[in-house]
Amino acid sequence: MTSRTEHTLLVVDTDGRELHRVGDVDAVRPIASVGKLLLLAYVAAELDAERLDGAELLAKESVLRVQDSGLWQHLDAAALSVLDCCRLVAVVSDNLATNVLLERAGLDRVREFATGLDVTPYELLDFIRDERGPDTAPTFALGSAASLIRFMGLVHHGVVSARVRDWMKLNVDLSLSAGVLALDPLAHIDDEPGLLNKTGSDDGVRVDLGSITSNGRTVHYCAMAHWQPGEPFTRRIAGEMRSLAQQTLLA
Repeated sequence: MTSRTEHTLLVVDTDGRELHRVGDVDAVRPIASVGKLLLLAYVAAELDAERLDGAELLAKESVLRVQDSGLWQHLDAAALSVLDCCRLVAVVSDNLATNVLLERAGLDRVREFATGLDVTPYELLDFIRDERGPDTAPTFALGSAASLIRFMGLVHHGVVSARVRDWMKLNVDLSLSAGVLALDPLAHIDDEPGLLNKTGSDDGVRVDLGSITSNGRTVHYCAMAHWQPGEPFTRRIAGEMRSLAQQTLLA
């Protein structure tokens, strides 16, 4: 018998007015790959300030290899540009590209930048790792639904570089809450409703964070599901996330 799943959902408009809430939106929880947005925001700021060259090539072998999500590990290319690494992170949540970018950017600098955004407790803690132990951070990233929504507000209002918004539009993972929009995962950039999102998946964790624009109105949403690590992500959990999205995102 599977343990109880804790669902969290927060939907707000662009003025910060709360439209829907489920669960404790201030609880700090593991958020898996949604933490990668802080890395993308930092790299985008460095590109905008011309402190980093988007054409600079970054070597695949420059960091510890990791598995799971991503495409680069299956490609022959030994090096990719900074910009292409950012696109891989946004499009397929590429773990190898994430670590290569993070090695180039510097974990401490990314964390300092994130602190300056005033989105605490949203934070990136470490590199992506296949295994964690006593000498590593317990997880890749942490955050609350409320803090992630604040980040989306910064994206919407241009405090975070527009590059991040454009990269997020390319995401192909519409398997969680965004699936209720019935968009083509591979070709939805110019579709109505407009979507930009980032998902996170880990043992006992699923998160979908994004913005939806329809008929000139934009809402930001954060949907989370957390359950006992070691137990599988089931159709029941997926169905519950979809059901909550159906009731709120399409309302």
